[in-house]
Amino acid sequence: MHRRGAPILPWVIAAGAVTAAWTVWRRTHQPYYPDVALHAGIELLSRQRRVLAIGPHPGDLETFAGGTLRLLAQNGSAVTLAVLSRGERATRRANIAEIRTRETEHGAAIIGGNLIQLSLPDGQIRTGPDLDRTLDELWQRVDPDVVITVDPKGPLPFCNNPDHLAVGAAVLSRVRKGIGCGERVYFYGTPQPNVLIDITEVIQEKTNCFRAHRSHLIGPDSVVRCWSHGISRLHSRRTPAFYTEAFYRLT
Repeated sequence: MHRRGAPILPWVIAAGAVTAAWTVWRRTHQPYYPDVALHAGIELLSRQRRVLAIGPHPGDLETFAGGTLRLLAQNGSAVTLAVLSRGERATRRANIAEIRTRETEHGAAIIGGNLIQLSLPDGQIRTGPDLDRTLDELWQRVDPDVVITVDPKGPLPFCNNPDHLAVGAAVLSRVRKGIGCGERVYFYGTPQPNVLIDITEVIQEKTNCFRAHRSHLIGPDSVVRCWSHGISRLHSRRTPAFYTEAFYRLT
């Protein structure tokens, strides 16, 4: 007797829906003036800076800003990556915190930055005195003139991680209170970018940063490469740059 395979129509419909949603999302998250945004990116890279990049979890900075941080370090900026947690809730794998810490060290080495690995509780980073104190210590240690961190609005309202929102909101609160020395603040993972960095020349380094976080990835290296290249094409639609990273410059 011939055995029927699983119906393919639902899969076709699902694939079409995902493709349509991806297309709409990509079109609605482009800079209003891409040429101006690219010029702002060139200006950011034009001189040496003291850069403090803050990520709630291992891999966040590499995903959204790995190419930019590599270019900044390559151009002589002093780049510090502050990773606030060790990502211990990522999986139930034994000693996952130690594994992800080693992966973070590998990613920072590829970027060419200094790593500050902290141990705030993964999944429980919230705004308040503890987070404010952590940020105060980072500012005192690095004395940054450029800060790069996650946008508290986030790119997708229905899948935002509370840790990400808390870190972005805490940095935004510092700016509103006038704490600091007039440093520039750039948000990654933003729904409204006004700065684009052309990372085409370092796309391989960004992909290698992805591969450094192997414990948190599913699939072979070819899938990792497609993912790295795919997200780096999201904001390049109306620009001459092939691969870009997008930011919202707050100050």
